[in-house]
Amino acid sequence: MKEHTHTVTAEMVDIRDNSRHFPGAGFTPADEGHAARLIKAGCLKEGAPKQAESKPAEIVDDLTDLTVAQLKEKAKAEEIDTGDARSKPDLQAAIRAARLAKASS
Repeated sequence: MKEHTHTVTAEMVDIRDNSRHFPGAGFTPADEGHAARLIKAGCLKEGAPKQAESKPAEIVDDLTDLTVAQLKEKAKAEEIDTGDARSKPDLQAAIRAARLAKASS
């Protein structure tokens, strides 16, 4: 198994194969551009995970039952840039990452 080069910081879906990745898991981007986009979106940080990979409990929050349109409205209301996110999982991940970043600052 190939060692991962990055650590997932926010739930995300890999557009290459639609696989879901959770915070704390390892991830190897396709190339530097792919890595840069995911780092900018707040989904990845450089460096392999320091612990064994484990899947956290499923996230249940105010985003879980929203539609794509509702997620876009929520992001706009919270002044969150969702970048290229268009799918429900990607929009949820972008909003969660932005909220986490805002809470950490």
